[in-house]
Amino acid sequence: MSDVGGVGSRQAFRDDELEAMRRDEATTTTVNKARRDAGFKESDVSVRGDDRTLNEVLEHQKMHGGAAEAVAAATHAFELGEALQVGEHTLHGLGRTPHVVLPLAAFAAGQYGMYEMEKEKLEKKDGATRDQLHAAILVHLDVPTGFKQEEIAKLGVDMRNQSAAVKISNSIAADNKPYAAMLQLHCDQA
Repeated sequence: MSDVGGVGSRQAFRDDELEAMRRDEATTTTVNKARRDAGFKESDVSVRGDDRTLNEVLEHQKMHGGAAEAVAAATHAFELGEALQVGEHTLHGLGRTPHVVLPLAAFAAGQYGMYEMEKEKLEKKDGATRDQLHAAILVHLDVPTGFKQEEIAKLGVDMRNQSAAVKISNSIAADNKPYAAMLQLHCDQA
């Protein structure tokens, strides 16, 4: 054991913890290692203090419509105008162009919509994973208990025995790993 003192009730850092702090791996690297040690095999996610929570990701996605929706609305407006014979001379002057261009645009927008849907799905998955990681980190930081409880409550993460956050938290606390010391160092530096 080293004579370098730790924060809180802990008296000293172990030599392996000091060496890990000298390497100063990023928080992302540290928590993703702990996540893999806990048995989770999904790809790594970046973790920062200003990450959007899953609820914030969902709110953002609700507020932004996609390109496919815009093209569908334009197509519907054209068809409605045609059915009501609004601007008949204008529509007649366009000839067959709307009948060819709108389906092509709809197809392209549909493909783009599929891309956006896949991207949103990944954002949701990563948001949920980040929430689990943030909760697991908070458990081990030497910060006021009320703050921890409030932040974990905001995340809406399950903190019962077999939850992902608790499994990752247990991995962070493992005696043979310097994860908790590294995370506290980063917290203290912020």
